[in-house]
Amino acid sequence: MPRPGFSVVEMCLPFHCDCSHYLFGLLLCCMHSKHHTSHSLLIDCGGSFLVSKFVAYIENRIPNPTTSSGLGSKGLLEELLSRLHVIRVFTHRELTLALYASRDVLSRRPISFIFFNNINAFGDLENLTAHPKKKATAEQILWCGMLQRLLRDFNLLCISIRRCVPRLNCRQQSKGCDSVQSNFPVSASFPFYQESMSSNWVNCLTHRIEIISCQSQYVSYVKRDSTFQVAIDKR
Repeated sequence: MPRPGFSVVEMCLPFHCDCSHYLFGLLLCCMHSKHHTSHSLLIDCGGSFLVSKFVAYIENRIPNPTTSSGLGSKGLLEELLSRLHVIRVFTHRELTLALYASRDVLSRRPISFIFFNNINAFGDLENLTAHPKKKATAEQILWCGMLQRLLRDFNLLCISIRRCVPRLNCRQQSKGCDSVQSNFPVSASFPFYQESMSSNWVNCLTHRIEIISCQSQYVSYVKRDSTFQVAIDKR
C-alpha cells in the first residue's frame, strides 16, 4: 500500500483519451470522508483542470449527501471545494516556483495529498517521448528533489496523473470518456506505454497504475528492488 511521506503514485492515462473522471474520482475519494477532513493540493500543469466539470462530477456522484455535520448538498459541495487548493502552472519555471511556494500552503493547511495533473504537459517533457535518450534537465532533477522533500517534511501522499503514448498505433473507440478519441488494444504485452519522463522522475515513483481503457481495465505495478512488478492485472 502507498505510504504517506514516501509514496509517489503515478496514474498513466491513454494520451488520446480526454477522460477526467479518474482524477475527479481520486480527488473526491480523498476529500469526501466522514472521518477525514484533510485538504488536497492540486498542481495543474497546463491548466486543463476545470473546476466546473469537477463540480458537475460531485453533484452527479453525491446528489443527496448525508453528513454527520448535517450539511446539505450545497453546504457539502462548498466544504469539499474549500479543501481543494489549485495551483495552475504553464511553464517549467512556474512549476519550480509552485513547488517552492507549496511549503507555505502546506504549513498553513492540513494537507495530506498532493496531486499533479498532466505532469508531462510541457514541451520538453513531451519531447522526451520522441527523444527518449534526451537527458533530464536541471529543473527536472530539481523537481524530484523538491517533491521528495515535501513528502517527507509534511507526510504527504503524492498522486500524479500523466498522459502516455502507447507503443502500438492501432485505433479503437473508448466509451465513457469526456470525448471519444482514439484508444488502443488491451492485448499488448507490458510495457504497454513508452516512457516519456526522465529517469529521475521514474526513480521517484513507488507505484504505477496504467489505465488501458475507460471500462476499468488497468494494470497496477509496485516497485520492488528498483523494478516494477505487476500487483493487479485487470486487462
